[in-house]
Amino acid sequence: MKLQTYNKDNAPTTNGTYKVGSLNNITYSELVEILGEPTFDEPTWDEKTQVEWVVEYNNVLYTLYDWKTFDDEYTKNELTVWSIGGKTDPTELIEYIYKQNTNNNR
Repeated sequence: MKLQTYNKDNAPTTNGTYKVGSLNNITYSELVEILGEPTFDEPTWDEKTQVEWVVEYNNVLYTLYDWKTFDDEYTKNELTVWSIGGKTDPTELIEYIYKQNTNNNR
């Protein structure tokens, strides 16, 4: 099992991905602890996402992002439900993230 988090300079395109799942009961700071800093830490042009991680898990590309919070402070301090984008079932990635979460809020 291998996880890679991309930075904004080396992130592959995520065109064609769509919501394939969610992470529940996990905070921004817990995700940073597990995945590192977000790939994109600024609102999209339409402000529908404030932060996004582009990750590859077991050679499959996924994105993790807030959706329509429209508020960076809320996203980073209160949000506990995150969307997962991709083209395939994210169950293995979800299980990996929950196992890595030392706070185990599930």
